Amino acid sequence: MRPMRNLVVAPAGDRSIHREWMGDPRTRSYDVWLNCYDADAGARFAGDPVEIHDARGTMKWPGVGRLLSAREADLPRYGAVWFPDDDVSIDAAGVERMFALVQDLGLWLAQPSLDPRSYFSHPVTLANRSFVVRYTNFVEVMAPVFSREALERCRPTFGESVSGWGLDRVWPRVLGDPRDRVGLLDAVPMVHTRPVGGGTWYASLPASPLEEEARIAARYGLVPPFRIRQYGGVPAGAAARREAAIPAGAGFLWRVARGAPRSQWTSGRFWRRHWRSVRAGPGEAAQAGAR
Repeated sequence: MRPMRNLVVAPAGDRSIHREWMGDPRTRSYDVWLNCYDADAGARFAGDPVEIHDARGTMKWPGVGRLLSAREADLPRYGAVWFPDDDVSIDAAGVERMFALVQDLGLWLAQPSLDPRSYFSHPVTLANRSFVVRYTNFVEVMAPVFSREALERCRPTFGESVSGWGLDRVWPRVLGDPRDRVGLLDAVPMVHTRPVGGGTWYASLPASPLEEEARIAARYGLVPPFRIRQYGGVPAGAAARREAAIPAGAGFLWRVARGAPRSQWTSGRFWRRHWRSVRAGPGEAAQAGAR
């Protein structure tokens, strides 16, 4: 049986760096759709081995939702779909590794971890050398990858937040708050190359991102304080075997400390966030991390 193909759907402005990861169409396991939101991007990238789509006048997630609705008949062809921003740096081998781990670990929702050189919001998302994957209740809107089934369940939310804020909180809830199906892929780091929250586009939004985040969280029954949880993970050296996972606890935290990025060794915020993510009480299991 031929392996099922995967898909990458990426918004693209004229500074998009997707050429780092778009790969060779003769050998890659994934197709690429560029949703171009800048007037010049479509023409600039027309010769790339990708499908070009016009997303002018939309933000990332409403635009993605509109494109997927228009191409709904094509979606069953794909085993998993990745939605990276146009400023994430990774190579084609990393994309292939990401898709392989999603399949091998039976993940529903995941993201590549962030190389320590990245601009980042959440210390927990930084790559940790001690793990293949850490199971969490949070995957950022920056670059999530969905299994086909998870995408079908989460896709109706894409148009509910113009800014995208709040979606990363509700996706695990929509999927039933699993403890071992949502994760950060430490074995697949990427670099977020631009500052978080930059740009003038916030000023054009009909509501502030914080208002959107609060509204969508309330709609799905998520009550602050939001907290990122870590439920455990598959240690490095265990390949991609789910049965090798260790639960959150002292041994897990010891491995986190051993594999932490050197740049974070003296960061109190980094250690507090990791400690809180493990010690949060059972009533907070469905909560996501505060920005």
